[in-house]
Amino acid sequence: MDISVIVPLYNEDESLPELSAWIARVMDAHRFTYEIVMVDDGSNDTSWQVIESLSTVVFKWPREMSLSRWTPICRTARTKFRLSTTW
Repeated sequence: MDISVIVPLYNEDESLPELSAWIARVMDAHRFTYEIVMVDDGSNDTSWQVIESLSTVVFKWPREMSLSRWTPICRTARTKFRLSTTW
């Protein structure tokens, strides 16, 4: 994996499809392997549904669970995915 793009977000449902497409265009143009990690910080719009529609893999866990516990999953992934959280 060449690049991990981390996208923290809050109430960004309208901009996520365009952002995701833009990242993909840039990465593909440069032939990078990449992952997009979207972290939803408790949005009260439809951000989570948009993330699910854009994602090839979605991880969802409760707020009290440490994110560091999932680090090995992020580092060993071989395909494009969005790691997404919601509280």
